[in-house]
Amino acid sequence: MSTIPNAYSSATKTALTAAAACGPIGAFSSVADIGTIAGIWGTYLCNIAYREHVAMDKTTAVQICKSALLGMAGYYAGCKTASRAFELIPGAGTVIGIGLSALTNVLFTYRFALTVCAIFSEQGTSLKLGELAGNIRSLFRGNGLMRDTKDILSIWMHG
Repeated sequence: MSTIPNAYSSATKTALTAAAACGPIGAFSSVADIGTIAGIWGTYLCNIAYREHVAMDKTTAVQICKSALLGMAGYYAGCKTASRAFELIPGAGTVIGIGLSALTNVLFTYRFALTVCAIFSEQGTSLKLGELAGNIRSLFRGNGLMRDTKDILSIWMHG
């Protein structure tokens, strides 16, 4: 099972917290949600690249994050559609939709972080940024929902 290295657990915890805080945004606007998540991921990617001594500007990081978001757009859109469907239930539906949006953001941010850590551990400072945008879509997967959830909780509790 692949997990986030301890050296990156603090940065990952910050990204996961920011993603969770964007739950209300995603419950009401998918476009705004994608923009904020791309920003969170771009900041995370720049942080990890900096720690690994790989030069990367924010524009490149945001492009890579957009590529990842577009690569998993179908699944992401399905999750956001489900959270929007809950909003049809008066009162409690909005709360459920916000919660679902936050959970989706956290899960995908974790999987993005896992992917970034795997790429840097495999390629190190010889990272080819042009190839990263194309490869990140195929690498964007976790360890299964239960294992990912366990690792996310571990990062939050100990990271």
